[in-house]
Amino acid sequence: MTRIRHAILLIDSATSGCAGGYVDGLYKNIERNGAVEVAVSYYFPFKYGKRVFFKYSELAAQKRYRLGRARLYVRFLELLWSFVKLFAYISFSHVKVVCYALSSNLLVEYLFLFVAKYLAGAKVYVVCHDVIPFALPNENLPKQIQRRSAFYALADKLVVHNDNSVQDLRNTFKVSVDKIASFPFPIYDLESMRFRHVDVLGPSTRTRFLFVGHLRPEKGVDVLLEAWSRFYQKGEDVELIIAGNLPAGCEYDFDGLRGSNLQLLARYLSDEEYVSLIRQSDCVVLPYQRGTNSAVVSTVLSLRKNMIVSDIDMFNNNPLIPSQSFFRRNSSEHLVERLTYFHRLGKAQLLGTAEAEHRFESYDRVFREQLNRFFDSQISDS
Repeated sequence: MTRIRHAILLIDSATSGCAGGYVDGLYKNIERNGAVEVAVSYYFPFKYGKRVFFKYSELAAQKRYRLGRARLYVRFLELLWSFVKLFAYISFSHVKVVCYALSSNLLVEYLFLFVAKYLAGAKVYVVCHDVIPFALPNENLPKQIQRRSAFYALADKLVVHNDNSVQDLRNTFKVSVDKIASFPFPIYDLESMRFRHVDVLGPSTRTRFLFVGHLRPEKGVDVLLEAWSRFYQKGEDVELIIAGNLPAGCEYDFDGLRGSNLQLLARYLSDEEYVSLIRQSDCVVLPYQRGTNSAVVSTVLSLRKNMIVSDIDMFNNNPLIPSQSFFRRNSSEHLVERLTYFHRLGKAQLLGTAEAEHRFESYDRVFREQLNRFFDSQISDS
């Protein structure tokens, strides 16, 4: 059979900066990547791919294009125009499989996949980063789940990266197992992105703990604050940095922890700041209450930093996380024990041991094998 060039189009609009590590982790490890094209953000940090998403409205572009309150309107128009261009590409290039990374439930996304399937004749595969969508306190979660169900019903195949995602699809959305494809999440190669160094925190002789990410309720920020109030003692050589965007309607008692070496950076973080915060910390704390997939794990581990995580399925199913990192979900007492353990460990690199490197090598080998088995089957069928 003659190989079809670009038989598969991998689309991911959320690929600006660090987030581009996902597509890069897939593309550079696909042995037959000549049959795969990728459509990415205008600010994708690598030199390949079709840059079609969000030139003007991406947050990374705000210093160049000051859109203010018009940003979300411009973003929608950019998304719509990107889909028009991609539909033309799919139609004229005879793309056989559209592999779409789903990050929201917008009607325009559904319509794009619908016409790609029924007008252009392509198979539609949906990559499920968050099988069950997140919702803020003022949002309607059942409605979000209903919208997500429509995407899953439209798709010919659903792509996930761990066993708990498979179970969520089967239990919550009643998806049959033969419609689900699974291979491990890629480890990001942040060193190749060459981010400009930003000294966000500066050097410290204290053991520095970090929470980084959106401060939504399911991230377990309340549990971390309660644990820190018990763990910290005046004069102790530890500090906690909490950094990330604070959504409207989410409130935490940060004022009650004044004088406890806690620093709050409640704002949008650039990619340079995000990477620098992790580099300048000793241990990243992820006390999540729920989740399907988390790219921050790949980011932290790629920089060989220690981490503390809750024992939810998302983390339990990740063989890269050592047993010393886990605490019982929602247990501030057990989190205090983990904080104490890593404080005593000091600035030693637990992840730099031979055992940890073996875990990385084993994980990467399985990832490559399963990734190429999946893409080889799709390319051959095309």
